[in-house]
Amino acid sequence: MRWARVQRASSLGDRALSEAKIVESWRNNAHAWTSAVREQRIDSRALVTDRAIVEAVLARAPRSVLDIGCGEGWLARRLAGRASRCWASMWLLS
Repeated sequence: MRWARVQRASSLGDRALSEAKIVESWRNNAHAWTSAVREQRIDSRALVTDRAIVEAVLARAPRSVLDIGCGEGWLARRLAGRASRCWASMWLLS
């Protein structure tokens, strides 16, 4: 029973949050988000999350890294020089 309610709520949310709204939201918030990430103004990321992600990736000793959907590219910048090759890619469809 509970799963059906969660699934139904998710379906309603999917319709309400159209691709156009997602793109509009990204355009409205991208600059502020980029600044917040680059200036380490998000405490949870600065104190724990970013380091944990970098350590998890490096624990695999990658020779190459491909960060798809990289946002503003913080992970690729952190991994640059630690892997032989590092690529980051972000697409925004209009």
